[in-house]
Amino acid sequence: MDEDKQNEFKRLQASQDKHHNSRAARECEKLEVTAEEKAKLKEGLQDITLEQLLWRDVLATENSPYAEVRAVADPTDDPNMPCSTLRAWFLGIIFCCFGVFIDTLFAFRYPNISVSANVAQLVAYPAGTFLARVLPKWSFTIRGQKFELNPGPFSAKEHMMITIMANVAFTAPYTVAIIPVQALPQYFNIPFARDKAYQICISLAVNLFGVGLAGVLRRFLVYPSVAIWPTALQRAREGSIETSIYLVSREIFLWATLFMGIYFMLPGYLFGAMSLFSWMTWISPNNIHLDAVAGVAGGLGLNPWPTFDWNLFTAGGYSGLFLPTFSIVNQIVGVLIAAVMILIIWYSNAWQTGYLPINSNRTFDNTGSRFNVTKILNSKGLFDEASYQQYSQPWFSAGYIVYTIWCFASYTAALSYVYFFYRQTIVRGFQAIWRQVRGQVDDSEIEEDIHYRLMKRYKEVPDWHYVVLLVVPIVFGIAALTGWPTGASVGALFYGLLIPVIFILPIGIIQAVTGMPIAINTLAAILGGLINAGNANGLIFFKCWAYLSSWQALGFLGDLKLAHYVKVPPRTAFWCQIVATIIFAVVSSLQMNFIMAIKDRYNMMLLGFPLGFLLVFLYWLLQKKYPRSSFVRQIHPVMLCMGPVSFGAPYNLAFHLPNLYVNLFSFVYIRKRYLAFWSKWNYVISAAFSCGIAISALIIFFALQIPKDGNLVVNWWGNNVVNQGCEGSGGCPRLEVGDSGTFGPASWS
Repeated sequence: MDEDKQNEFKRLQASQDKHHNSRAARECEKLEVTAEEKAKLKEGLQDITLEQLLWRDVLATENSPYAEVRAVADPTDDPNMPCSTLRAWFLGIIFCCFGVFIDTLFAFRYPNISVSANVAQLVAYPAGTFLARVLPKWSFTIRGQKFELNPGPFSAKEHMMITIMANVAFTAPYTVAIIPVQALPQYFNIPFARDKAYQICISLAVNLFGVGLAGVLRRFLVYPSVAIWPTALQRAREGSIETSIYLVSREIFLWATLFMGIYFMLPGYLFGAMSLFSWMTWISPNNIHLDAVAGVAGGLGLNPWPTFDWNLFTAGGYSGLFLPTFSIVNQIVGVLIAAVMILIIWYSNAWQTGYLPINSNRTFDNTGSRFNVTKILNSKGLFDEASYQQYSQPWFSAGYIVYTIWCFASYTAALSYVYFFYRQTIVRGFQAIWRQVRGQVDDSEIEEDIHYRLMKRYKEVPDWHYVVLLVVPIVFGIAALTGWPTGASVGALFYGLLIPVIFILPIGIIQAVTGMPIAINTLAAILGGLINAGNANGLIFFKCWAYLSSWQALGFLGDLKLAHYVKVPPRTAFWCQIVATIIFAVVSSLQMNFIMAIKDRYNMMLLGFPLGFLLVFLYWLLQKKYPRSSFVRQIHPVMLCMGPVSFGAPYNLAFHLPNLYVNLFSFVYIRKRYLAFWSKWNYVISAAFSCGIAISALIIFFALQIPKDGNLVVNWWGNNVVNQGCEGSGGCPRLEVGDSGTFGPASWS
């Protein structure tokens, strides 16, 4: 055993001596450890079988068996602590409205800034304590239920309830993107897309379905202790510590936030080159080959130190301070493999990629310009074959082609990985649900750690509530499709909802264990194009429901796990998610008007499907051949596939390496040497840095960018160098278009 586990085991032994009737003591008696085995344990010998028994049967009953969770979640609970209070609901609603507006505002920035629920964590505590001091101690009763305006000191559960509401509302989903695509003149220019009622119907249909799906699957993805949800640990940290430690953490949190807020002024406004630190391309800005390999904005980002901007260290919202090391390392390996594939495709001019930038997510026409979708649509927004023949085929960059291949690989990898390694767990879960329906519930069949046992004292949300949330959103969806001239079939809704129903369980297991989600947006686009051929609106609606419902369900599941860690009652968490979802639908719709299939060419990309299965199958064989190999245990084929996917074109290795550096320093160096320090401060610092960036970005936007129509800039080399040469244009093509002005075939069908 390592020192951490030895100390924890000694603590549990002391606890058992004090509480002889505890469940942990009874479990220890069942072990029947011999004197020889005890001697081995004292000598520190690595007897794996004995360690597994002790760790599983003793520690798991008194605390989580995972160090990451023990560092965050308190294994005790005070059921009398105020939670669903009027002041908590008031602050939660205020933060939801604020978060929706700000997060939607920055959703189209590159790289985007996510305000996230960390801002609510920062402001909610002083706001809550202020209300606890100034509000009168009035109370009133409605239908026998007593409500207190000021129930006493602001509690950790109130704090986390506000955080859960903010976490639902602070994430700008796909509906934020489809409304501008439908409404703006450079895209479809559809008038009804600006109708607020239409926008609200679409948003409620997608997001409420995600809540229902999450609730139905909570037995699989929330209750088991193995579902640690690494992304929930960062926020759980602030709601699970004692008051004295909490106040110290808050002070450090504020200082770290202040530091990062001031520092972000450099890469965010004063010295833009610190953000996209593509120093190698500055030597020769117009060198196409150098930029293709080393460019941060226009290439593959093969740069050993690509940024001084913490926002790029956490690009995509996944900080190296809380993702497992094996997850990040496997993704890095996947990105390196993808980089080699991209270079081969680009330099061989496969699919005419040499005429395009190497790593762009745009669609191009046969002149190398951005594809103008309005040129192939008729007045009703439907596909026009004659206009298409007159204009151009769509063309993709090498980076986007490889990204799509690995998207396909990730889908089959996720399904096959769950089949090979979790099929028995899933079968047991379905059997337990069936027994629950029949009234034959056995809680021992769930992997029962201390947090699950503590949560059983609260009333559970009836399953029929979640079933209703699967039905009502369908009504909203039908209303949106039939109440406005969308030209889309209601079938797009029902076919679209089948995708999350099929994929949510396997991709949910992957995210619960590794912290990385698997987005099925590419698969949704392919299937939507087949089902809604020639109907762009039908494709948009299909993709919206197929992709976003699963994405939102994963977010809601993470929030349910957060509530699980901090002991927020299930019914309170349920209503938090419902209210926050409705607020998001209304506020984002009000704000949105303020902002405002080729047959054969790319068939080779479909090889990604068998590639994903093959990787998992080979890994399964390795596990069978070398079951005790520590190296094999660190391999994760799904994460390897997710490397090229999570940061696909236009993102690149420059958005991966910083995460790796931070993770190795935090998890490998600090955690192994200073576990107590790491447990106390790792997640606090991560949350504080994110808050500092968000607040600084707001100041920059409203104080320095909005005035003078965005012309209030610092004009000097440190801001201008990033706009020079190939980096400034987002990458240069390797080949020049010939005298004809176009590339590719002269005719197509």
